[in-house]
Amino acid sequence: MKGSTTRCCWSAIAIGVFLLADATARAESSDSTGDAVNGRRLFVSKGCFQCHGRLGQGGSFVTAVPMLAGVEWPLEGFAQVLREPYGDMPTYSEAVLSSKEVTDIYAYLRSLPAPPEPKDVPEILKR
Repeated sequence: MKGSTTRCCWSAIAIGVFLLADATARAESSDSTGDAVNGRRLFVSKGCFQCHGRLGQGGSFVTAVPMLAGVEWPLEGFAQVLREPYGDMPTYSEAVLSSKEVTDIYAYLRSLPAPPEPKDVPEILKR
């Protein structure tokens, strides 16, 4: 009888750990989804569009500003670049952009379509 009680306890612990991990994962995924509509508003109001373009298309070869539309990167990496940028990009500290606002901007950028491949652009537009 004692062996079956021990198995029940371990099973209950395993189920509890699984449910806790599942709840944590769901909370993290809902926190990281963000509000794309608010993200668009912030992208414009904080001046991000001035360099990256209103649709995240980036700068020209002259300005060499990275394209943000259609780029896949983790939220953590995106936030790190905002907090500790390289090149001429200004620093967006927590005082300037909260973590929630960073997540919203990230959601907006993730909602933008990637630009078409050069092979998919009609010939008339390539001239």
